[in-house]
Order: sequence, then C-alpha cells, then structure tokens
Amino acid sequence: MTLSRQPPAGRPAPRAVLASRSHLSAPPLWSGLRVSLFDSGTSALAVGLRLALASLPAGSPVRVALPAYACPNLVAAVLWAGATPEYYELSRSTLGPAPGVIDAFRGDRHLVVLNVDAFGADTLTDTDTRGLSLVHDLAQSFAPFVEGWQPRARFTITSFGRAKPLSLTLGGALLVQGQEEMPSTFATLEISAWKLAVRAAIYGLSLRSGVFGVLSRIPALGIGRTRFTPLNDVACLPARWHAMLAAAVAEVRRLLAGYQAQSLAMLRVARDCGATVPSTVSMAAERAPLWRIPVLCPTPESAARLAYEGVHLGISRLYAQPLPQIVGMPAREVAERWPEATWIAERLITLPTHGRLHEPMLEQLRRLLELRLH
Repeated sequence: MTLSRQPPAGRPAPRAVLASRSHLSAPPLWSGLRVSLFDSGTSALAVGLRLALASLPAGSPVRVALPAYACPNLVAAVLWAGATPEYYELSRSTLGPAPGVIDAFRGDRHLVVLNVDAFGADTLTDTDTRGLSLVHDLAQSFAPFVEGWQPRARFTITSFGRAKPLSLTLGGALLVQGQEEMPSTFATLEISAWKLAVRAAIYGLSLRSGVFGVLSRIPALGIGRTRFTPLNDVACLPARWHAMLAAAVAEVRRLLAGYQAQSLAMLRVARDCGATVPSTVSMAAERAPLWRIPVLCPTPESAARLAYEGVHLGISRLYAQPLPQIVGMPAREVAERWPEATWIAERLITLPTHGRLHEPMLEQLRRLLELRLH
C-alpha cells in the first residue's frame, strides 16, 4: 500500500554531512553502549528485534507487540525479524499504550514489546519497563542526542533518514547495552561523499513547499511517497560513518536550545488556539526539543481540512490510518478491535517545529488553527 506524505517540515542535514574533514576529530558517541550503524532505521530496528527475540525461550511462535497507530515500517522490521506482529491499543491522552496493556504483557516469555516514542513523547515510565523484553524505538525523538542521555531498554533504535530529528538522509543506529553478539553476515552499503552531499542538498531543497511538488514527481528520487514493502535486505554503513555521525550529533547538541525554543513556541500556539495536545507531549517539550507537535482535532473532517489547507505551512497527518489497516486489515475490523487507535488516526495532525517558523508563518498557523479547531 502507498501512503501520501506531506512536504517534510524538518531541518536540513547538518554541515557534517557535507564537510568530510570535520569527521576526523569527532568525539566518540554514547559511551558504554555498543553502536552499530545500518542503512536505515528500519534495518536497525529489524536487527534489534531479532536479537531480542533470540533471547526468548524456544518452543512457541514468537511475537512482537507494537502500537496500533505508527509507521508501517515497524511491521516490515517485525516480519524480517521472524516474528508475528501483535498490535496493542493506545491512549488518546498520551499516545502511548492504553491503561492495562503493559501489565498484560508481563510474564509472557514469548513476546517482545516494541515501545515507540511517537513524535518524541516519552510514553513509558521506568516502572512500566520492568519485567518486559523491551525494544525502544526513538526514531522520532531528540532524546538520544541530549548530553547525558541514558537508554531505558537493552535495545534502542535511532534513525537518520529524511525528516528525522537528525537527518543524514539515510541510516539508523542500534544501541545495545551489554556484549550482545552482533550478526556479521550483513553487506556494507557504500555511498560516496559526493553522492551523500547531493542527497543532502536535494533533501534541503525538498523542505521548501514550492520545490517539493516538483521533486515528488521524479520517481527515482523517492520523495513524497512512502510505500509499505517487506524488508528484504539489511546492510551496514561503513566505519567512517561513526565519525560523521558523531560530528553531526555534536552540531545538533550545540543547537538544541534553539530547537527547544522553536518546539515550545509551536506548543504555545497550539495551546493558545485551544488545541488538544496529549499530556506526554507537553511534559516531553520541557526536557528536549520535539520532532513535531501532535494535535488531536475535534472531528476527522477538521483534521483533513487542516492538513489540506496547511500543507504549505508544514501541517501533516503522517499516518491517517491505524497500522493494521495500512497493512491490509479491513477498516471495520480495525475499528472494532482498536477503537482508540482508530480515533487517534482519524483526528491527529502534526505541527512543524523547524527553524523556518518565522513569526508570519506562526501567525498564519495560529489563524488557521483557530478557524478549524472551533
């Protein structure tokens, strides 16, 4: 299935992607963790899930519990890892697991729980994680780039693809606590410095709404549409990417205060307009920048209208359907089994937090939200 995507409202790739010499003196990243770099965040997640599943007792079909509203690439990673997806219900007030969901998973020795920090909002407490085989997906979170950050799970995933908090236009990292034996059968993805620079430049252009429409019509660029397909191959990134990533993270850390100010500015606009913002989002914004600000509209019609009228301002619905429906389950069955996830999918829009949000744009967003949220 193919999903339409709105123009990315992120930030350009850090200068470290273009300035290869800056990689030579980059400091090491994430001390105390084993860091493996792959060709995408989906690949990093797939390998992390396979390692987590390998630690489960043998004897029964293994499953991975994942949110019923999320990116379809999660399913591709689960299937590649050799598990059956088992979707869990969400809470509209937190965008995290619904009350009682996590407790029901405790003690299941043949289940890995995939927790996703949607849009950067932390949805689990330390108490929630106890007694679980947990994989933590932080692909939409700035948290791993904050100085002093510590992982909550044995396996943590970050992503560096297009429109991520830190975008290198491709790649992802699997962060492992302990001395887990990493499979060594993966090929290495080779991409030259100039090709990477071209990708970064094209991505930077695509952040402009006027350019996005033209670029999205060029199939070879793969911009503008996300296609759900099985994950057939996983590749590692060359060793030099570790230094490049460290340089990029150092640059992001230097700018985090400004990023957070932009996130809080958009959050204030949403609140001033009476928008319904999940509680976890408001709490997370006080600690770190947010990738986007999710807002729950009063009706599906108002969400669709806002996304249509605000596309040039960076408003996006991202996933307008629950995950089981995206991968082929009938809509009626999905609505019956996961009513909260369906409610969220129909009403959720996301507001941009990027650096091009100058005051005139914020004012346009404010007027549009006031018009459509009431």
